[in-house]
Amino acid sequence: MEVFYGGLWGTVGLNKWDLRDGLVFCRQLGFDQVQNTYAHEPPVKQRVIWFGDFECEGSEATLGQCKHSLLAWSFYTNVQPSDVFVRCGNDTEDKPGEDFFVY
Repeated sequence: MEVFYGGLWGTVGLNKWDLRDGLVFCRQLGFDQVQNTYAHEPPVKQRVIWFGDFECEGSEATLGQCKHSLLAWSFYTNVQPSDVFVRCGNDTEDKPGEDFFVY
């Protein structure tokens, strides 16, 4: 998941991330449900992790309403912590273009 903050693109760290957090993220984008959320190490060597430690209840309208931490970690290394990936969808039948994948 990429976020634009402080004039720079960065990511969200995996620590404490779960399906409730993913549901709030998907709702913020206009989707009804989270289909999947997982961690992955992107091939980017240099990046910033802006936020982490999300603890959403699941009813919030945006991630900004959830308890979270501003991390502001910058990495330039081959060994990097994992970032959050989320797949969002709607309650309707799966049709091409009905879901959204974010990293």
